[in-house]
Amino acid sequence: MAEVHRRQQAEKDALHQYLKDASQRGQLLPVPVAFGATPKQITELYEAGGRGAGALHHCQALAAQGRMFSDMPSLIAAVRDLYASAIAARKAADAEVARWMNDPHNKSNIFHLGTSVPVNSHDIGHLVDAGNDRGDHTIDALNELVRQNKKYDTCPILVPAVKQMHDSLQSAKQDALKFLKDANDCQLLLPAAYGSCPLGMVEMDRLFRESGGGMRTNDALRSLQRLGQQHSTLESLIAAVKEELTQLPVSSEDTQRFVAALQEPFCQVFSDATQPIEFLEGD
Repeated sequence: MAEVHRRQQAEKDALHQYLKDASQRGQLLPVPVAFGATPKQITELYEAGGRGAGALHHCQALAAQGRMFSDMPSLIAAVRDLYASAIAARKAADAEVARWMNDPHNKSNIFHLGTSVPVNSHDIGHLVDAGNDRGDHTIDALNELVRQNKKYDTCPILVPAVKQMHDSLQSAKQDALKFLKDANDCQLLLPAAYGSCPLGMVEMDRLFRESGGGMRTNDALRSLQRLGQQHSTLESLIAAVKEELTQLPVSSEDTQRFVAALQEPFCQVFSDATQPIEFLEGD
């Protein structure tokens, strides 16, 4: 108990110090308010953010938004609202991933033993964590693993794979963003496509998800660039990527995954075959 109290006091002290430092940078609060905050007010702020590092993170988010508050009660209310929104968003993400995982078709695609693999709320929480608290990002990673015919025995084994795939997809989106914004090298997406709004990761999420390209999206973009295509809307580019994906050559890795899928014990593609099916190199 004493250790918990010391840890919480250290977190409160760090929170108060942040407010002081931020105020001296002209952020969040006037200097006198930040330096004059009472222990009771700091505790209220700490609890409004869900304890731990929550209040500090929310204060940092408010500072990044350029928000200013005239007094501590106003800041405390804003942090409480952010915390409530974060809790609601996390519940929605958990529910979204739970729906995906409880779909028999999806379970059959991601687990060797299909629907017989148990998945509980604890597993769902870890999966959402692996997607950086984003349900849609977790599902993007799961769908890419399915596309690559990756299968797992249990949820605890699946979680690190989702984390790795999420990180790979985010890196690929960063590469795509850099490629599309390089005016000297790429004219695929004309400036009129995004107008005064800067092209960012939200648009890359749409491009990767709606085209269905996943990790092959960048291959399709570069193929379209070589063809000299130009698009005035993001929707047009997404449609072009989707079409180009059907024209890209199948990689040796994809071929190996396809053969592995056909050889799965639960595969029914050749269930009516009268002779054993052999897969020869080059077929």
